[in-house]
Amino acid sequence: MVKEIRRILKQKFEEEELKRWFDPLDISLNDSQVDVSFPHTFFMNMFIKTYKHHFEDAVSKCFDNKGNIRYCVSNRNNKNKNQFIQQKITTDNTKNNTSSDVDFTSFIVNHKNYFPFASAQEIVSKKETVYNPFVLYGKSGSGKTHLCKAILNALQKRSPAKTLFWGTLSQLHKQVSAPFGMQKILDAEALIIDDFQELESVINFQYDFLSIFNAFHDANKQIILATSKRIQEMSLLEPGLKSRLGWGLMVTLKRPDLDVRLQFIRQTCEQRHIDLSAEQMLTLAQHFSDFRSLQGCLLKILAFQNLISPQMAQEDFINILKGLDAQANTELTHEMIIAVVADHLGVPSSKMLSSTRKHDIVLARQAAMYLCRKLLNYSFPHIGSIFGGKDHSTVIYACRKMESLRAAKPEMRHQLDTLSKKCRETQQNRAGHPDQNHLFQTT
Repeated sequence: MVKEIRRILKQKFEEEELKRWFDPLDISLNDSQVDVSFPHTFFMNMFIKTYKHHFEDAVSKCFDNKGNIRYCVSNRNNKNKNQFIQQKITTDNTKNNTSSDVDFTSFIVNHKNYFPFASAQEIVSKKETVYNPFVLYGKSGSGKTHLCKAILNALQKRSPAKTLFWGTLSQLHKQVSAPFGMQKILDAEALIIDDFQELESVINFQYDFLSIFNAFHDANKQIILATSKRIQEMSLLEPGLKSRLGWGLMVTLKRPDLDVRLQFIRQTCEQRHIDLSAEQMLTLAQHFSDFRSLQGCLLKILAFQNLISPQMAQEDFINILKGLDAQANTELTHEMIIAVVADHLGVPSSKMLSSTRKHDIVLARQAAMYLCRKLLNYSFPHIGSIFGGKDHSTVIYACRKMESLRAAKPEMRHQLDTLSKKCRETQQNRAGHPDQNHLFQTT
């Protein structure tokens, strides 16, 4: 029967190609059961991405559509072959990875976010795939994750037996890199990915994602992507993938306005039994512009009322908000680094982000790139995107040049150490003076 499978495949593939991918397979047959063992994980991933459907078509013809195929990676140290042959690929069900109370009814809607909300509902209300892919864009804290989880829970409720993949882009990357990872993804009936903008920083994974995208789209299986960066602005995306992302529907989820933020606060206070006055609720709604910040603040207030005092004085309320401001301001950002370098070296920060090749500007730009890498641990592609869409190889060159100059020239070492120290001082100064943001003005 193995020879018959090979004969069918020979109608599509040259002999040399079959020797590369078919002959290394360890195939065992038992009635209509076909067990396939791969020599190693890398071979398995290549097979699944490129040849799996051709192989299964050939097996289907041999067994009149009644064959059952199982895959595994051979364990060369295991003397009992059947112990690894019987490992069947399964997919973790995402049903237990989400909050069942996150649904469409708990999503606060008004005229500004109605279109994304209605589009998401349409996806789950129809059996056929209506928008593929469905791309949800919005800034951090705009409610993208909530809407994705609502879609996931609705799909799961509609078809409990189906397996869905839900996770961030980095979790998808990790899953694909694991044994049988690609197969687990491809077996899912829907793909829901949060933080899709992270794909820019993992260039090599883009080709794997393109294969996943093509497989899901060709099978008419739903793809949902949430991103905090517009697809058009993701300059490091592979062009073929970028064009495919425009095949479906892209919607923008705007940050919640004052009315929605107030509704969110009232809803959370009622659910969590948080005691706030109407004036305090309004203060929170005016103070924070996104759901994530509001939720963090409300949880801190809840902890205060549970652990310290059920009755919170106005002074305690203000101190909690000030503490959150100071905490937010302690984070060092690339904007701070660029500003420090520009000020110290006497060059306009806007020029550092341009493509000018003037020596003093190039040196300042390279120093800022180096500090972003050293102090923030940003990826090379991400740093390149910050500095006007530079290629990641340009950033690598800049960082290596700064390291070389630092090692060879004491004055350059002093210069970079001084810049690094100034960046830290800027960070600490902002953390120590939250009132500089004018969020609270007291007299």
